Amino acid sequence: MKRILSFIIAAVTAAAAAAFPAYADAATDELGDYIVGHLNDYHSAQIDIGGYVDKYGWTKDQTINMVTSVYYSHPELFFVKNAFTYSYDSSKIYTVGFEYSIPQASLDAAKKQLDSAAEEAVAGITDDMSDVDKALYVHDYIILNCRYDYSRRKYNAFDCLVSNSCVCQGYTLAYSYILNNYLGIDCTAVYSFTEDHIWNYVKIGNNWYHVDLTLDDVNDTDGSKNYDRYGGIHHDNFLISDKKCRSTSSMHRNWYVAGNFGTASDTSYDSAFWNGVNSALCYVDGNYYYLSDGGKDDDLKHTINIRRYSISDQTSKVVAKLKSCWYCTRPAAGAQSFEYGTRSYLDIYSSVAYRKGKLYFNSNKCVYSLDLSTKTAKKIYTLDKGDDMQIFGMVMVGGKLRLAYRKDLTYRETYMKLVFN
Repeated sequence: MKRILSFIIAAVTAAAAAAFPAYADAATDELGDYIVGHLNDYHSAQIDIGGYVDKYGWTKDQTINMVTSVYYSHPELFFVKNAFTYSYDSSKIYTVGFEYSIPQASLDAAKKQLDSAAEEAVAGITDDMSDVDKALYVHDYIILNCRYDYSRRKYNAFDCLVSNSCVCQGYTLAYSYILNNYLGIDCTAVYSFTEDHIWNYVKIGNNWYHVDLTLDDVNDTDGSKNYDRYGGIHHDNFLISDKKCRSTSSMHRNWYVAGNFGTASDTSYDSAFWNGVNSALCYVDGNYYYLSDGGKDDDLKHTINIRRYSISDQTSKVVAKLKSCWYCTRPAAGAQSFEYGTRSYLDIYSSVAYRKGKLYFNSNKCVYSLDLSTKTAKKIYTLDKGDDMQIFGMVMVGGKLRLAYRKDLTYRETYMKLVFN
């Protein structure tokens, strides 16, 4: 008896997938060329894959894994919905069917939008950057310009780069799309059926490493609401080995690599300088500039250090300092009050950005610039929206600084752009 079922790629918790066969690389490429050819032609019927199933002897679970691997290996299929139907008989799948999220008549325009966004994402990359530097630049760019979609409706590279909101699948596919197509860096996907999570596998030199942009995107909570911290970014999941990947999150387990490219055994970057850095990393002439916490004083103000890391001699030094604190009112009963009053330290919400020889960073009320040639720092903006309004993040967008400001710990944010020469 033949049955037709559906399989959701983005929520694969029900499948008990088998491991890839030893010849998965060639098989994935062969099956991928066949399926992608049909999808590019907007094939509307079930696609017959019986010949490949019989050729390689795939079980139903192996076939689901292979088709999933094909989909995750081709981020250019952003116009295809993240689900497929399949028919099977005697535990073997013989056809698969997909649906399309973008009409064929609109595809060319959508591709131009995607490529324009991808070009913008690599516009700041310079010729002196290594593959590590390039991969790190795109890692930071995507995280700073994309927010996690808590509605869980956006899941592809287009959503990430054009709509600037997506789930883990969108982060992963956008990163693969840019690294493979624009930077010549091999990149594929790693996915876990068990944890319903997906991240990247990147090849630097002769070794593969894990990169998880979703987990490096900093989130906050306001009651029952979750939201992205504007300008917030981690680096603990960038170019890490299998061993470290298993330790950074419980979501990193029981994974499969799309294309079966072997293990990530090299630990060269597991303790790299970017580990523990919770700000953007700004690359300038062989150096990285970033922020670090210099400690708290008796007035609850923290010293925010602007540091420079030299790639050539692998040393880090403080080049400037800033004092600031973010506050809220906490009555004796412990309930939070969002009125200006007695200050208590919350967290550091300072961000850093770079443009044309200057670094920009913020306190809770002001934005400063640091001229890297003259080492001169100055205040360029003060938030004048009332005593209870504070800056909670900053990102460089299209050559302009965009600030997020809000009242104390409340979720709702308002944004403004600072225009400067």
